[in-house]
Amino acid sequence: MHRRKLIQYLGITPLISHTAKNSLASSKKSQANGFNYLNLDKQEDLHIIHRKLCFSFDKKPIFWFINAKRYALINKQFSPLWNMPVGFLSQVKTIDQYRYIVRTLSIIFYTSIDNNKILNSFKNPITSKIVRIKQPRIRISDRFYNLKGLEDSKKQIPGSITTEYGDIGPAWTLGDDIWINADNGFRIEPTNKKATLRQVNDWFTYHGSFKEVSNSEVMSASSTQSFHDFNTWPNWLGMDSIDGAYIARGFGKKVFHMDDMPSIWKKLTKDNYLEYYNNPTKKIDLH
Repeated sequence: MHRRKLIQYLGITPLISHTAKNSLASSKKSQANGFNYLNLDKQEDLHIIHRKLCFSFDKKPIFWFINAKRYALINKQFSPLWNMPVGFLSQVKTIDQYRYIVRTLSIIFYTSIDNNKILNSFKNPITSKIVRIKQPRIRISDRFYNLKGLEDSKKQIPGSITTEYGDIGPAWTLGDDIWINADNGFRIEPTNKKATLRQVNDWFTYHGSFKEVSNSEVMSASSTQSFHDFNTWPNWLGMDSIDGAYIARGFGKKVFHMDDMPSIWKKLTKDNYLEYYNNPTKKIDLH
């Protein structure tokens, strides 16, 4: 039950396809005789805002890091479990004017709240049992986006009904600051009593410059994010019988070089995934 998206490295010349240029065409034309801001009430413009803040309109890879913490929520009380240094490296390829694919390398660690060392086991503060931690696997995923957001691409699992959502908007501004929501998640609902309901809700709010995202010459705008998720328990935590939620909160930033990622994440990645650390862009090249 883990996720997130993005990251970037060096040495790749930005390329932008003809169809990607078309999706920016209206703003480009309007700027010919003076600067015009994107319209927050138009889905086409929300699409542009989200893609520039979250990803890019060219194929130059981008990095995201998220500094997050995992909690258990029971009886309306939060209990911290562990830290989550999160890193994503993504590359985007345009399919048509309002549809594109994102290939993302996800590298996430569960670390001790005390010293940020990788957790192999810990004493669950809720059950008082020693639990062996199931660290997130390194993952490369392909996800498709259209005018309205993330497409439903989850495979159906026998004995359950699987649905996925990914919405863009609303967006709002104050001065030159712009924020946009981009929420996604999935639900695996069992059709028999033997299986367990699984629900993941990832809530992202991206922040940047309204003027920068409205500039048709900008392919990928500077951006930060706040992140929250609200999920069912993972099976390995041994808490399926407890009424509550598996929650994380965090904040992050989009950067354009590995050197700009946080030192704790870089060290953990280098120590555990040296091949990916040395040449991450090779792993996600969409050509």
